[in-house]
Amino acid sequence: MSKYPKRALLIVRFLSSLPKGRRMFGLLFEDPMGEYLPEELEAWTTSVRRIMVSCGWPEGRLLVHIHQKWDLQTASQLDCLGAGADGVWASLCEEGAALGHASSAVTMMNLVRLGNTKILQKYNCTQLRNAAMAVTKLTTGKPPHPKQVVYGERAVDLVLGSAGVGDFDLAEFFGVETPNRITTLATVEMIKDRLVNLFGDHEQFNDELCSKMKEQMLLDLRSGKKEEYHSPAGIALLFDKAGGKMTPEMGKVVANLNDNLAHHQGLIDEIRKEWDHWDDQEEGIDKGDGMLLFDSFYHGFMAPYFGCYRCDRTKKAMKALDMDQDGYVDWYEFLVYIKWALCQYPETTDPDVLLSIAFEEGLIPAMRDEKIIKERL
Repeated sequence: MSKYPKRALLIVRFLSSLPKGRRMFGLLFEDPMGEYLPEELEAWTTSVRRIMVSCGWPEGRLLVHIHQKWDLQTASQLDCLGAGADGVWASLCEEGAALGHASSAVTMMNLVRLGNTKILQKYNCTQLRNAAMAVTKLTTGKPPHPKQVVYGERAVDLVLGSAGVGDFDLAEFFGVETPNRITTLATVEMIKDRLVNLFGDHEQFNDELCSKMKEQMLLDLRSGKKEEYHSPAGIALLFDKAGGKMTPEMGKVVANLNDNLAHHQGLIDEIRKEWDHWDDQEEGIDKGDGMLLFDSFYHGFMAPYFGCYRCDRTKKAMKALDMDQDGYVDWYEFLVYIKWALCQYPETTDPDVLLSIAFEEGLIPAMRDEKIIKERL
């Protein structure tokens, strides 16, 4: 159409003028490189539809297919639909040749949010998200990118409290829960809801402590520290650093998280071997019980980061670790800090580096609010 519009429209006129018994179902056209502007495609669609109608073929289908290159694909497709096209020729998901194409799921949901009731009557639109996720998994072997609009994991996240929903509540339409994404923009109520949803109700999950958690995020931001606070490990350590006392329930939730990166489990296994080595050296009922005496834990893991066993600083660290206050360091209690380190620094490949991050970036900042009782030596 851009170079030889007369020739293209002549073909449209010929096909539209065929006798009814010889006419096709419809016409398909595409922007194979995703290079044309929405208004160009809109004008061409209008011209094609006008010729189809003038030749006595108003019922002929006109389907459009737009490839992705400059991120105008969905806008172009919607403009074509508004200009006379009556359908799209596309997959439910955006996966396709080159960078992909304007998917039917995203296009249809845009029509729904703009008030198109015919789409709702003809299709089960509340299942579009699940269907697009399933087709993506079948096509690529992986789930959609988390930031994929409409059907990505983060497409329904709440970021700015109630102000972040917009005019159309995507999560409510699909009948899914809206996760509160915890960032420096999160409200105190969002932080509290996230804690309760992950770890259950607890008296520490109050407005005062959640306000301190928000202050801690802003403090990290101003100091140039880039950390993630949304995951169970991320928000648990934020809670601890802001003055909360991590509960056994929080520790177990984080410790039981599955990690999709294979090398992470390898690092955890290496640290667990060292843990078991020290556990087997303990005597009596303490031997091989999956927990370490503070003395064993200090010599096995803490010594490079804490100068002496009896110092107040070391006692604070031990208290921060002992979530259930039973006088031992449980494996799951230590695993919280290891998984937090892997969450924040997923490219880590060395167990010694991982331990350094867990202690220096995780445990040491988290222990500062711990209070200890002075003991006579």
